Amino acid sequence: MLGLALLGMGAGSLIGLPLSGVLTARFGSRKTTTTALLAMLLATPLPILAPLPPLFAIALGLLGMANGAVDVAMNTQAIAVQDRYGRAIMSGFHGLFSIGGLAGAAAAALAMSVGVGPALHLVATVAGLLLPTFGAIALLLPTTLPTVRTGFRLPRGPLIALGMLVLCSLMAEGAIGDWAAVYMRDNLAASAGFAALGFAAFSLAMAARPFPW
Repeated sequence: MLGLALLGMGAGSLIGLPLSGVLTARFGSRKTTTTALLAMLLATPLPILAPLPPLFAIALGLLGMANGAVDVAMNTQAIAVQDRYGRAIMSGFHGLFSIGGLAGAAAAALAMSVGVGPALHLVATVAGLLLPTFGAIALLLPTTLPTVRTGFRLPRGPLIALGMLVLCSLMAEGAIGDWAAVYMRDNLAASAGFAALGFAAFSLAMAARPFPW
């Protein structure tokens, strides 16, 4: 049942990813990133507040849609920052993304270890992230809107091989992100707080690479 519910997040991403691309091409990455970030903050506590499994799946779908939109828009914004910086720093951005995952997992582990309820933890986290999010939004770069045709197109040639490579990578990342804590809790009898450290260890490994600066 959990696996089927988590499928909702993947389905939401399939909507959010191409939609974000279209919106970014039309309105620029700054506006799209701003909208997607605020939507993701609003959607973050919804799954834990859902009273029924179908509503839980729908909430995960909304969260996945917002998360997919953020992925496209923020990477487009990162390209604009990299162009202004004048050197390749994209891998550093991805490293910082993993450090953010490490910090979030560590905070969740701490909250659960001291008995903070999941709903209170998520709502408090969203409230605490509002101010830094607005601060980051104010610093986003305006981007020049490209003159491109937008729409869905099937990949061809080398893009198919690249897509298969990304599929394999995200299968591994998704398995760890969705199931590491479940495995540690159910199969290894770890406490809820310690189980959250499974994803923290994964994020640490993802961030353990040299930064270009």
